[in-house]
Amino acid sequence: QHLRPDPLLVQVTKDVDHVTGNEKPWQDVMVRIDGPVAEHVAMVLIERWWTYCKSEGYLRSQATRPLDAVADAIWGVEKSFSASKWKGYQCSKLPKPGTLGTVNISIIKSTSSSAPTRNDIEISTPQIQSMGLPKRKSQFAVLESGESQLIRVTGLRALDSTLPATLDLSVSGTEVTIRTGEVAIVDLPGGDRVHAQWYPNGVGLSKFQGEQTCEVVLSGDRDWMGVSAPLTQSYDEHIKMIREAKRFIFIENQYFSTDFPSSSHECSNGKVRGQAVLYSGASNKIGAVLLERITEAGRRNEQFSVAVIIPLGTEPGSFYPNLRGTYCFEQAVEDVWKAEGLKSNWRDYFSFFFIANAVAAPADMGGPGAAFYGIFTHAKFIVVDDYVA
Repeated sequence: QHLRPDPLLVQVTKDVDHVTGNEKPWQDVMVRIDGPVAEHVAMVLIERWWTYCKSEGYLRSQATRPLDAVADAIWGVEKSFSASKWKGYQCSKLPKPGTLGTVNISIIKSTSSSAPTRNDIEISTPQIQSMGLPKRKSQFAVLESGESQLIRVTGLRALDSTLPATLDLSVSGTEVTIRTGEVAIVDLPGGDRVHAQWYPNGVGLSKFQGEQTCEVVLSGDRDWMGVSAPLTQSYDEHIKMIREAKRFIFIENQYFSTDFPSSSHECSNGKVRGQAVLYSGASNKIGAVLLERITEAGRRNEQFSVAVIIPLGTEPGSFYPNLRGTYCFEQAVEDVWKAEGLKSNWRDYFSFFFIANAVAAPADMGGPGAAFYGIFTHAKFIVVDDYVA
């Protein structure tokens, strides 16, 4: 048992699963993000909510509710065919669609006309919702000559779709097509002139100019995210950042299980269960790309370093993959330095770290002396040259 510096963070009721009354020292840090990226996160949740409630599985469970009484009488299992009451409540309260983008539209008054003209505006909502969801209706607004308005274009967005670069609308029957990054200028029959701009996700508005920006990237398959093909945006972004790193890479992750080349007997053939001494099974190429970038830096004698922080101990299912990954990766880096006769110290380019606390142990806990315990790293992020993902 280890002495915890702040028992309030980790104290739990003693029972058969927590014989010491302590838990892993979770210490979460929260960050608030505003603007279009926050809207995108909300859109992910909204789309998944809608797609579940319109899915075949949910609708089938609702249609078979009359069979519940029969099933309950035969099997004694209440509501074995229908969805839970909570899911029924959720699907009766669908969230409002999110923001797809913003239209900035102005009606420039004709110099030859004295009276303002009323203009009816119809915006064609982009149809990029997930398969099976209803089509979105057009949105309407009214502007008089000399007026301007920012209009939120709302709708549903499949997680594997992209927002269109153009948006169609009509102003009192005159068709207008707006392209991202351009100002559409169209003359109306009465002499007024339309100026319109389309901002997908709202990006481009002066409110956000000059501020730091971020983007949501996603990973998952159809079961998790309802997409037609697996999304690998997070993985692709990690690969890109590592390859383009100039000065340093800092990785903090709960896991280090990855595929990379190895020449040693115990670490080679890591994906072949019958031939591997230390079996990995990992197929992602994060380790291979990381090894390539470290090797390149060593060959060029660059000022470059990589630090990877993982937990010293973790849950049983990932403890061995982490142990195997750290042992074999350090060995792979060292083997490159030996094989190529590099004069520098490979440890200057790469190191694993484990976050831990060392505190004084009292006599009733095996002291006097020091108690050491690792902090369970639960974060999953990468910082490359001050660029964060």
